Amino acid sequence: MFGVRFARVPVRGRPLWVDLHDRTLGRYFFVFQDYEPFEATLLERAAVPGATVVDIGANVGFYTVLLASRVGPGGRVIAIEPDPTNASLLRRSAAANDLGNVTFLEAAVLDRAGTIDLYRSKTNFGDHRVFDGAESDGVGREKVTVPAVVLDEYLERERAHPTLVKMDIQGAEVTAFPGMIRTLSDPRVVLFCEFWPQGLRLAGSNAGAFLDSLHRAGLTLFEIREEDRTVVPVDRDELENRYPDTGLSNLIGVHPEGIASLERTLGVTLAGAEPSRASR
Repeated sequence: MFGVRFARVPVRGRPLWVDLHDRTLGRYFFVFQDYEPFEATLLERAAVPGATVVDIGANVGFYTVLLASRVGPGGRVIAIEPDPTNASLLRRSAAANDLGNVTFLEAAVLDRAGTIDLYRSKTNFGDHRVFDGAESDGVGREKVTVPAVVLDEYLERERAHPTLVKMDIQGAEVTAFPGMIRTLSDPRVVLFCEFWPQGLRLAGSNAGAFLDSLHRAGLTLFEIREEDRTVVPVDRDELENRYPDTGLSNLIGVHPEGIASLERTLGVTLAGAEPSRASR
């Protein structure tokens, strides 16, 4: 079935180039032609026409294509992906959708500029990491050296002022946050971010440090519940301790003054939301 490595498939009605050697995300796209449908819908709604959006950990372009299509020619998506194969497919996916409003950056986002080793998974090409770790069979990962950028510095050079950031970098978030303080502290910014405690621990951090970083940026957190298509306020302590072993969540961070506007934009009810409890 998978003798051909690269395939162009329709995903949410748009062409996407995927890698069928990716036995996890690539084949999921090929079979189901969608991914996290509720979160994808929320992200599309959050990407208002004319906005500047940053997609950190863009992979092969699923979210980049949705976001760039939504913001339109008056908007811009900065798609950041460190893996060379994924980045190549990302460019092909944007071209297949005739998107001229995407800026590509083949790099990892960290707290320092330079280079870093990217440890590549053999089975899940959305799980490449900037820290070492064996595969499930105990075999070490191959690595490739990639550029690293500090997001605030890069956006300043680009004179870009995003109002929406999507971030999924497999546990390296706490390492990247110090270089994103100016971006995340902008009261207009909305953040969509994966919260994966096991990955944070493998990267040498923890769930509490992740949540505290977002609190210091002034963000109120909400959890996306894919199973019942709701968005609910986060209880910081409960979320920090919810996943002692495995499991993950997807979060939305928004500044308190932007909650009412975000509620209208997303078409979901956030009424009665309380700010996440401060770090201890």
